[in-house]
Amino acid sequence: MRNLTQNRFFLFFFIVVLALVGVLSTLLATSRGIGIEVDSVKYLEAAHNLATGHGLTAQNVDGTFTPLTWYPPLYPTLLTLGQTAGIPVQDGARWLNVILSGLATLLMGFVLIQHFPNSFWLPVLGTLLLLISDKYIESILAVALTEALFIFLSFSGLVLFASFLKTQRRDSLVASSVFIGLACLTRYVGLTLVISAAILILLRYGKITQTVISSLWILVLLGFGPLAAWLFYGHIVGLDARSFSFHPVSTDKIESGLVTNGASGLQ
Repeated sequence: MRNLTQNRFFLFFFIVVLALVGVLSTLLATSRGIGIEVDSVKYLEAAHNLATGHGLTAQNVDGTFTPLTWYPPLYPTLLTLGQTAGIPVQDGARWLNVILSGLATLLMGFVLIQHFPNSFWLPVLGTLLLLISDKYIESILAVALTEALFIFLSFSGLVLFASFLKTQRRDSLVASSVFIGLACLTRYVGLTLVISAAILILLRYGKITQTVISSLWILVLLGFGPLAAWLFYGHIVGLDARSFSFHPVSTDKIESGLVTNGASGLQ
């Protein structure tokens, strides 16, 4: 029992160390500043406008401001909180990704510990794989985009939802739905999480019961409700957000997904 407790302690210690390594890696990758892409400019501008009293808007060439409904609101809103605390939006984007790097690493480690309670190295090695992914560091954490925030929120929501399916605890469903709702406010593709979770609830119980109906209501209200309110706002101001469309996965995306850490991929 004592050895098991010691191993558990060292395992948690290793995961925390790996999280700190993730933080350091992100700091080094952004040592010259956070990367900026086309969408980054819109997010940073909207955050600055919100902090300076112009709302979540984009500035037009004539100096007027247009509500920013083409993009979800959560990411620029979080950057605004940093600017109100005296942190420029670009620095805020950098430090947000640094924090998310540590949190995502901790979450990955703790999930692996939960699923492999009798193994020491599997959680460590599994967490390490996240940190040695050059795509994850360079293309996600080192750029002022929504991907890092979306990955953390959606992963958290899925972990909590898996706990709900296993234990049927209502608080797990509520927490999961909140994270899924925040993910939807980060990227519109988060709606797929709501749909997938609803299907899994129906499959889990196999028939329509009062429990299923109440569970679906919680998921819809907390998971889809915030996004629905945002879409309604866009409709009210006359600037509807993006329309729904189907984009099948292309061959090059499949090949890219099979390439890991510099592997040659499909030829």
